[in-house]
Amino acid sequence: MNIINGTIFDIVLILAACLIGLFFRSKAKRLVSLNLFKVMALAALVSGIGMGLKSTNILLPMLALIGGVIIGDVLKVETKFRKRYNIDSSMNPQSADVNSIGKAFVTASMFSLIGPMAIVGSLQNGYNKDPSILLIKGGFDFVTTLVITLAMGRGTALSIIPVFFVQSLLSLLGVILGPFLTTQLLDEITATGGLILIALGLSLLGVKGLKVLSMLLGVFLIPILYYISHTLIDL
Repeated sequence: MNIINGTIFDIVLILAACLIGLFFRSKAKRLVSLNLFKVMALAALVSGIGMGLKSTNILLPMLALIGGVIIGDVLKVETKFRKRYNIDSSMNPQSADVNSIGKAFVTASMFSLIGPMAIVGSLQNGYNKDPSILLIKGGFDFVTTLVITLAMGRGTALSIIPVFFVQSLLSLLGVILGPFLTTQLLDEITATGGLILIALGLSLLGVKGLKVLSMLLGVFLIPILYYISHTLIDL
């Protein structure tokens, strides 16, 4: 339990934000919800650019995302998800029902999982049993989840499922790979997440065809590509 106590704290705050957001959502006008949606899109773009600039070799994040999209296409991740939740290739609320559970789920999950605090905090929680970064992340997630719930509705509550499993998996990886984690590798992982956030922001603003869910798989390819590239350099 010590390696996931930060994650448990995080999901408790996410659920609390969902409940508060749903209570006040009924009092908010649709126009306010749409404006909040656009603010979240701009926040994703700005955050993503900042994270992307951490890369010292942008080729690695690019290859990771390409690999993620290829794997996603083979597994038909995007097709299955969009069919399951009946949503189009754009996350823009004006292109379909703003109350879509699927859109709320994807948006809330991405904001919670794609960021340096989610990645580094989970790894640190596993490696040295220190949940401090995830505790701070919980505060940020509370605010972002509250805003997304006000804008998009109850689907945000489902984000606790991927948050729990992904952050717990990262914490487990922290236990296993802790001695091999370097600052440069963490920067490349963060940069990859930043590019995904940019894709999410553009999708929220109505750009179609961006396979954000498949791109997420690229985060797990970065360590492999990183060590392959450094092995080739050392040869």
